[in-house]
Amino acid sequence: MRKRLLHSFKLGLLAAASLCMSYAARGQYTTAAAYPFAATQSTYTYLTGGTTMSTVQQDDNVATNIPIGFSFNFAGTNYTTVTVGSNGWLSFANITASNAYNDVSSISSIAPCIMPLWDDVDGAGGSATYLTTGTAPNRVFTVEWRNWEWYWAASSISISFQVKLYEDTRIQILYKEESGTVSSPSASIGIAKSGSDYQSLNNTSTSPTSSSTTFTSTIGTRPTTGQSYMWGQPPCQYTPVSGSASNITSSKATINWANSSNGVPPQNYEIVIDQNAGNPTGAGTPVTGTTYTKSGLTPGTNYYAHVRGRCSGISTSNWLHIPFATTLCIAPKVSMANITHESALALWNSLPVGINYQYIYN
Repeated sequence: MRKRLLHSFKLGLLAAASLCMSYAARGQYTTAAAYPFAATQSTYTYLTGGTTMSTVQQDDNVATNIPIGFSFNFAGTNYTTVTVGSNGWLSFANITASNAYNDVSSISSIAPCIMPLWDDVDGAGGSATYLTTGTAPNRVFTVEWRNWEWYWAASSISISFQVKLYEDTRIQILYKEESGTVSSPSASIGIAKSGSDYQSLNNTSTSPTSSSTTFTSTIGTRPTTGQSYMWGQPPCQYTPVSGSASNITSSKATINWANSSNGVPPQNYEIVIDQNAGNPTGAGTPVTGTTYTKSGLTPGTNYYAHVRGRCSGISTSNWLHIPFATTLCIAPKVSMANITHESALALWNSLPVGINYQYIYN
């Protein structure tokens, strides 16, 4: 009995240690430069039910001591409040006011910080709100700058954006294009612990570079609606293996693969089938198993099936590329019946892979 109890106790310790290690894996970044970065497409949903920060809607102003709702670790330090600036930044420091220009020499005036759109932007025609949602340990703190003018002298509303702080230490920025146009934009996007420890995006594309050595302060293009930039999401290691194509016909093929080499499956997979050998630029079709049948293909054509694992959120593995080619159309066997001096009946067998039939007589 004693041995059995001791064995159960050890198992409990192992399980607890495993959970702690899993959580710690996301909170291990002590510098801003160490955070893994990922860009992906998401869904932008306006924040509802939040608390209004009226001072943030004023030019070059801030709202201080905004409660996060939980203890959030950024670059090795825990924080419970933030300062929100009208000029498109969120700081973990207590800042009373700031009109600092977005250049590397001014980072220290607002750091440690998140910079969703640091520029001389203005919220005179918009609203700034914050809200904490969820339950521990999966709470999310969201700040929204809705209907912002990109440049303070702009005459129209051109962009909305959000910062999301996840209790597991992830940081996400989301964007939505509004109907107006930008005016003299020159922004910075990224995260920073100090003036020498930061990550800065070089543009607002679907796959920007996040640099810890070059600070960009000239971004002038709006991110597209739904564009998401995430820091702190561990990369997904579960790349599928052993890809193959089977049951290939002139218009259909079944794609097969196996779980990753370490034998641990992700939450699901994504698949893209095209005629390009390189990585797809967007997300694929979700698949829960390890096979996928694609129909409607073109006969006698070379294709590539691209499969990757999705672990959680926007964390995805590398793509597995599976080349295959559809067969040529099979000609049916034709025979003639009821032949007379002026007519004949043409007969052919039905083909399982034929989309339709075509005949020519002369």
